Amino acid sequence: MDYRDTEELYEKRKMRKADRLTRRQQHLQDTKNAIATGISLALVVVMTVIMLSQLTSCSAPKPVDDYERHKIAWEEYMKKTNLGGTPYSDLLDMWDTVWIQAMIDMGVE
Repeated sequence: MDYRDTEELYEKRKMRKADRLTRRQQHLQDTKNAIATGISLALVVVMTVIMLSQLTSCSAPKPVDDYERHKIAWEEYMKKTNLGGTPYSDLLDMWDTVWIQAMIDMGVE
């Protein structure tokens, strides 16, 4: 082995070492990019889910409590009529009058 062979060997070693370092740095950069992309996609998915849940909660009808349900049912009941065409509200007024008169006749105060 002469002096030229040794210099060539050292030069080849330096080139291979530089290539390995470059590949290692490129691999590290690719890994960082993959992690950043994954985090970005996860954030986009989470924000999309939140946005869709907000949209569905806004478009869903407001739940009706018992008082409102009773009030709606009462209003519908008052709009109905019997076979003779008399509204139920008038029938209720007449029934109340008859019932009060019956209670008075029985002596209930």
